[in-house]
Amino acid sequence: MTIPCFFDALSLARIAEANTFREDLGEAQDFFQDIQIAKLGHSDQFDELTMEGAIRLAELIVLRPFLHRN
Repeated sequence: MTIPCFFDALSLARIAEANTFREDLGEAQDFFQDIQIAKLGHSDQFDELTMEGAIRLAELIVLRPFLHRN
């Protein structure tokens, strides 16, 4: 599901000439590599993340166990 959403967002950004948004999305390979590292919680690879969104996602995933404590 994420793959079509990524390419739809890229197409919409191109049509709208939203260049900064297109730059934020980056290349598909980099985008999905970042998401994989962040989502799987590979904290030893967090320094390889290139996108700001993936960095924030990784931080949230690492904090998740601490946020759900009673």
